[in-house]
Amino acid sequence: MAKVLIAGQKKDQYRIIIGQNSISKKNLSPLIKSHKKVLLISDDGVPKDIINKVISLSRASSKVYTIILDHGEKAKSLSNFQNIINLLIDYKFDRSDGIIAVGGGVVGDISGFVASIYLRGVSFIQIPTTLLAQVDSSVGGKTAINIPAGKNLVGTFYNPKGVIIDTNVLHTLSSRQLNAGLAEVIKYGLIQNKYLFSLLEKNVAAILNRNHKIIEEVIFESIKTKAEIVTRMKRKQV
Repeated sequence: MAKVLIAGQKKDQYRIIIGQNSISKKNLSPLIKSHKKVLLISDDGVPKDIINKVISLSRASSKVYTIILDHGEKAKSLSNFQNIINLLIDYKFDRSDGIIAVGGGVVGDISGFVASIYLRGVSFIQIPTTLLAQVDSSVGGKTAINIPAGKNLVGTFYNPKGVIIDTNVLHTLSSRQLNAGLAEVIKYGLIQNKYLFSLLEKNVAAILNRNHKIIEEVIFESIKTKAEIVTRMKRKQV
């Protein structure tokens, strides 16, 4: 059974669903049923079967448009931002429509940024497909694009409508991609979450073998820690 976390504050709260096979009609339909149209944003590093599954599930309630970016940090460019905005205008997206981000942190960043400023804000859904995006960039509402002067210099804080984390997608990752996510997880364990650090110590082999039950618990504890840190920071700012 999937685990569920609530992140954000008050009217900006959203659900994070974590589990095997969580990319499903049961989890996606409630998030998009009010949208006549959705734009799915992904990149060519995401396996096509994952993208096609989200498209198929979304078509049950919405008309689906897609844009596939070249993978890598370069995708967070002003030109891609402009192209996505132009598509939304061409397809006559209004504030009742939405965006679905399917990919790693780069896809989530540019998708969230577009969603935050198009028509002063439209809904978007995060479906992170890397461990790093699942435990880090999909939580906290940070969005951004890069400009010639530097990385992430233009951005906003804008929470998604919901986050769907499917542990099945982790089997598509290279060892390098998995380790990048685990490095962030270890930081959470060292900084704040002793239980998470103990979980990592006792289950190294199972984690490297991408055991769904253990990975699900690791992701849950990581996001819980990230959400607590983000909430504290926002309270201090207020």
